[in-house]
Amino acid sequence: MVDDCVVYETTVDHPRSALWAVLGEPARYPRFFRGISGCDKLALSHYGAPPEYTMRACLGPGEVLDHRLRTVIRRTDDQLVLAGVPDTGGWVSIKLIEVEKGRTQIKVVFFKPMLRHRLGVTWTESQIKRWARDGIRRVCDHLAGNPDKLPERDGARGGRVTAFKVLAQAGVFTPSRPDRTARQLRALAKWGSTIAGGYGAAAARSAKRAAVEDETGVLTFKAVDDSSTRLARGLMELGVRPRDKVGVLARNHPNLVRALAACAKIGVDTVLLNTGLAGAQIVDLLRAHRVTTLIADDEFGPLLEHVPTDVTLIGTGPHADDWDATLAALASGQPVDPLPAPRRPGRLVVLTSGTSGMPKGARRPTPASSTPRWSSPGSRCAPTSASSSPPRSSTAGA
Repeated sequence: MVDDCVVYETTVDHPRSALWAVLGEPARYPRFFRGISGCDKLALSHYGAPPEYTMRACLGPGEVLDHRLRTVIRRTDDQLVLAGVPDTGGWVSIKLIEVEKGRTQIKVVFFKPMLRHRLGVTWTESQIKRWARDGIRRVCDHLAGNPDKLPERDGARGGRVTAFKVLAQAGVFTPSRPDRTARQLRALAKWGSTIAGGYGAAAARSAKRAAVEDETGVLTFKAVDDSSTRLARGLMELGVRPRDKVGVLARNHPNLVRALAACAKIGVDTVLLNTGLAGAQIVDLLRAHRVTTLIADDEFGPLLEHVPTDVTLIGTGPHADDWDATLAALASGQPVDPLPAPRRPGRLVVLTSGTSGMPKGARRPTPASSTPRWSSPGSRCAPTSASSSPPRSSTAGA
């Protein structure tokens, strides 16, 4: 069993302010810390309330933890302390200490780590420290401008074998009846370890199982797979082609999942726009990334008044007046016949926070040798059969 208190310290060649821009924002952790697939900031319960987050993490093969965290201490460029909700006595502290100009000591303290999960007792002190070290190393590589190490290409035999292994560990590919296993393998071989491959494999294994749940109801894996195929056909009829750039400005809900899966099936590069952007920033980013189509929630319509006229605007909601098309209209009447796989898998482009200027795009390679990232940053609509209950879609704090 791990000790009640685990301390990891390191000194890096980056200023405190730059480190704080990442380590002081838990919503950015999924990009850097292994196993964290989502961290959403929740709406404040009342004015002046400390920020709270809901985090989804995978602690081992097929083990998913949904955990709520509250901010106990937050001093800009200095210290962040997070504790669990409800209070279990456990917390984590990140302290930044300036050693000299441009050089910072990072001190991470875990008190009663992993207390709320049965796998927590199997984590040793060295494993916890290694996890923290690896995450901080990725943060430093990001700040230094070093690109993430690319996994093997999906087209390579080794990359596919590794992808199957990772998907099996995540609970997406689970051997069952021979006919279902064959369909799973075909879906993964066709789409690779993309969101389309994840939902396709899950639909082949558990077609009627709940995949996405929100206040409007529950969608099964088959429903997500079929509806994303219809939407992909509608988008192609609208003129969207493989390798086009499609922007997505949406909160967490089923239509976001459909849109991401449809884009993966077409093979477009999907640019995920932050929901907190101002109108001028949105226009600048669309131009910088040469986005030709933008899928957005109705609430963001007023921010899009100055979007270039050559960008096709598609609404995720029911109101069609202010949009060139809606997702529902595009998918309506389309067949669910299987689509051919794109010659090159679609890519996800996520944006940095833009603390030093306009947000920059960071391309996420199609995962093969790392944990699959099925959902957008902050989304909890992940196709894993490991969860004990259907993933919920939430707009709070997204």
